[in-house]
Amino acid sequence: LGALIIFNPLTRPELLKTKQPGLQFVRGLFLVSTTIFNFLAFFYLQLDEALSIMFATPFLVAIAAGPLLGEWVGWRRWTAIAIGFLGVLVVIRPGLGGGMQWAALLSVAAAIFYAAYGITTRMVSRTDPSDTTLFVGNLVGVAVMLPVAFYTLAEKQLPPIAAFRAERVPMAVASDCNPGSAPCASLLLATNMARRLFGLTSEEVLLGVTRH
Repeated sequence: LGALIIFNPLTRPELLKTKQPGLQFVRGLFLVSTTIFNFLAFFYLQLDEALSIMFATPFLVAIAAGPLLGEWVGWRRWTAIAIGFLGVLVVIRPGLGGGMQWAALLSVAAAIFYAAYGITTRMVSRTDPSDTTLFVGNLVGVAVMLPVAFYTLAEKQLPPIAAFRAERVPMAVASDCNPGSAPCASLLLATNMARRLFGLTSEEVLLGVTRH
C-alpha cells in the first residue's frame, strides 16, 4: 500500500512504463520470497542466527556479479567477503557437532533470494528510472497481499486496476494468513474479495491464482 500512497500511478502513468516488465516482476518476487523465508526462519532460529546467515548475501552477489553483470570483484573485496562468509559457516556449523539445523536452510534460501534481488535491481537500473523500479517492484507484494489486507485494514483507496490493465501489469490474488493485516487462509475467500471489492473479472481472478 505504501507504493500506492507515495507514488500515484493515476497522476504519474509513466511509473508503469518499464522496458523490462518481466524482470521487474521477477525482482519483486525475489523480495517477497526473501521476506517469506526470513519469517519462516524466525519460527525456528534465534534472531541472531537467522540474521548472521543473511550475511552470506554479499558472497553470493560477488559470485553472480561477474558473469551476470560483468562487474568483477577484486581480491581485496574477495578477502573481506570471505572473512564475513567464514562467520556465516560458524553459525551454520555444517558437518560439525550436532550438524546443521534444517531451519538454517530457510535463512540460506532468504540470502539467495536477496542476492538475486540485488542482482536484478542492478539489471533494471540500466534501463528504467528509479521511481519506476521502486513502484513496480512493490506492486508484487501488494498484488499478493492486497485483497485480504484491503478489507482487514478498512482501506478506502482502491488499487488502480484500470492503469494495471492498460499497462498489462500481472495481478496476482492470494491469501496472506497474516494475523495482523490479513487473518485469512482461504484462497476462495480471497478470490471472492478480489472479484467483489476490486471489480476484477472472473478471468483476471482465475489468472491471479494460477498463472500470476
